[in-house]
Amino acid sequence: MTQMVRKQIYIRSQQQKLLARLAKSLGVSEAEVIRRALDDKLSGGQNRSAKTVRPDRMQALDEMLALARKLHRQGEIANRRRSWTREDLYEDRIGRHVKNPG
Repeated sequence: MTQMVRKQIYIRSQQQKLLARLAKSLGVSEAEVIRRALDDKLSGGQNRSAKTVRPDRMQALDEMLALARKLHRQGEIANRRRSWTREDLYEDRIGRHVKNPG
């Protein structure tokens, strides 16, 4: 793990509100948002983290999550999950990798 150095900074209250909102939407800590912003700025914008969601992609992500929630409410995911067991999955996986002697 990379060694961390503690820094204390002052930001405006509006920046704090936006930082908290962004961290929550990305599912990371505020410190991680700041680290990613620093990495991006120090690399001249060439070091985009794969974990960062671009604003122009947020709508697509929101639509995908809404669809997943809708399917979950309909019971599609839960009902399909009950139809198989772990053993079934192992047999299926092994069957795909064993050559048919016939």
